[in-house]
Amino acid sequence: MQLNQGLALAWVNSYSAVAVKTPGATLLFDPVGMTVPEDAPVDLIAISHEHSDHWDSNLVAGLQERTGAMVATTPFLASQLKPARHDRVRGMQPGDELAVGDARLTALRCDHAAHEALAFLVRTSDQLTVYLPGDTIPFPDMAQLAEGPGINVLAWMGTTLEDGARIAQLVRPKVLVTYAITPRAAGERARSILTRLAPDVPFHALPHHRVFLYP
Repeated sequence: MQLNQGLALAWVNSYSAVAVKTPGATLLFDPVGMTVPEDAPVDLIAISHEHSDHWDSNLVAGLQERTGAMVATTPFLASQLKPARHDRVRGMQPGDELAVGDARLTALRCDHAAHEALAFLVRTSDQLTVYLPGDTIPFPDMAQLAEGPGINVLAWMGTTLEDGARIAQLVRPKVLVTYAITPRAAGERARSILTRLAPDVPFHALPHHRVFLYP
């Protein structure tokens, strides 16, 4: 899709893989269990950690070979990946930044039982931000993200809804976006948890491939 302003976000598998698009870049996070169309542009592939529901080495290597995308990931996974172009792989630690088209990717702390797990922040050229905390548990220092311009979109794909709601309480995003949980009864329970624990944060549950536009 063409995007002239703002940003777009979609879940491109049923759980972990998220695509973020700005007017000048397409970023794909934790792609697993999916097929990427041959003509789909990808400028960056970011992988938060090595667990199998977030990491598929063959898929990432094949995508990079076809698209020429930069791969940004943990130092552990950067050492494991055998890409077509090693100069297009970046091992990142919390605080590291990477420019991608009109966006900037920042690696952030992630408290999760994995090798050097990362969370990510995407900031567009017009200062919109998307926080992708990955599978982290909440921790008090997250509240620093609410300072200054703050977080526009919290994209939650983590392990428990309660953690997602508590992260929303800490970072105070303009909107919380997560994947739609099925069946319907489970989805309604998820909504009740999120809206009860973070009642002041607007909440959107996206079905597979449904595009969310911000603002």
